Amino acid sequence: MNGLNQLDADGALRIFGHLHHGLKYVRPKASMLVFIDELDIFR
Repeated sequence: MNGLNQLDADGALRIFGHLHHGLKYVRPKASMLVFIDELDIFR
């Protein structure tokens, strides 16, 4: 996970960071659906 994938990893961490903050303000079930939807980007 070094070199070529560095930018991708940084981007993923940024997205997960935003999601983590978002989870505090939305209902658990709804936020889990959002989380899964975001993960779908990386497939």
